[in-house]
Amino acid sequence: MAGRLVPSQRATRAATTVFAGVTVGFAFGVPLTSYLAEHLSLAAAFWFGAGVNLLAFLGTLALFPSMPAEEGLSYGSRLRIRRRRNRRPLTTARPPPARTSRPDR
Repeated sequence: MAGRLVPSQRATRAATTVFAGVTVGFAFGVPLTSYLAEHLSLAAAFWFGAGVNLLAFLGTLALFPSMPAEEGLSYGSRLRIRRRRNRRPLTTARPPPARTSRPDR
């Protein structure tokens, strides 16, 4: 979405800015909520997180323009994508080699 908000020459920088913001949010948000949970309560940490997310949501509504949705996929076409036989596995780990029968000792 960030790339659609700016001219095409600046799309890479816009995406980089978004990823940097997410990184900073994690870098400061996780330790801060852990601190709040330890020194106040777990509920206080959750309420703090809810408040920050509410502020981010309201800021997004106020500052970003309304953008029309691109053509979406039908539900059936989404299911067909999942049923493809030649898709790659979700992990890069290899299965263990097949075991051969062990000789009696």
